[in-house]
Amino acid sequence: MFNRGPTVNAILDDLIRDYQVNKRKSLDSLRHHLKPLRVAIGTQAAHHVRSNTIKVYVLGRQYLGTTANATINRELSALKRAYALAEITTGPKITLLQERNVRQGVFTREEVERVCKELPTHLARLTQFAYLTGRRKGEITQIQWSDVDIENRVVRIQQSTTKNGQPDTIPLTPEVYASLYNCDRDFPVGWPYVFSYRGKPIGDFNRTWHRACAKAGVPGKLFHDLRRTVMTDLISAGVPLKVAMSVTGHKTDSTARRYHIVNLDQTIDAHKALAAYRAKPYEEKDDE
Repeated sequence: MFNRGPTVNAILDDLIRDYQVNKRKSLDSLRHHLKPLRVAIGTQAAHHVRSNTIKVYVLGRQYLGTTANATINRELSALKRAYALAEITTGPKITLLQERNVRQGVFTREEVERVCKELPTHLARLTQFAYLTGRRKGEITQIQWSDVDIENRVVRIQQSTTKNGQPDTIPLTPEVYASLYNCDRDFPVGWPYVFSYRGKPIGDFNRTWHRACAKAGVPGKLFHDLRRTVMTDLISAGVPLKVAMSVTGHKTDSTARRYHIVNLDQTIDAHKALAAYRAKPYEEKDDE
């Protein structure tokens, strides 16, 4: 019988295993980006996929106008990596798209509140915490109750969850404390994760998120826009850039070399400045 070789699904499965072996933190994101590839070309033999097949795939993703080039590029990059791992030299030529439109989406407090009203309780709590702290979703969903240090008034971010592999802390301000503990119901004893669904860390919720945003009158907003919102508001509040970066965890190797470590007192002051700025009427903000 003629051997068709591995399917696209098979080499994508190998890519997932590579992420698992190397303990890549973006595994959940990878799985999300592989879904449309599996639907469109997953059952095809990997050796037989041609460049025109990829062009048709891209056109299909662009057709409805709801998928950004940046998202398609993440999918194409994953497919390209899968072919490289499988050492398939007869695969298609995969060319990434130009990313002209850089997102600049930010939320107002009122918009966040409207979105939260349309979300189930566990996602509303997660959203409020992200709006207050600007931390990455992957960091927030891995916080456990043992990381909440009431005595020292901090929430600890474990190094295994941060993008740069360094541990971090979030000041337990009154607003952050309320987002953790003020909820409509008590969570069962024994659930280790602060933000969980049925005792497990919250996974992908894009569909629920987009429905809530549409109902709240802010269609197209991303959860990641909450992170962008915090950075924007911190800078608008007059917080120095290096301190603002420490609040949200924007730390790259080059940034770490350029800026000295910001202490906890400075990040507490930054959170206070953020809260004060957001409490001002819009007219006062416009006059600044």
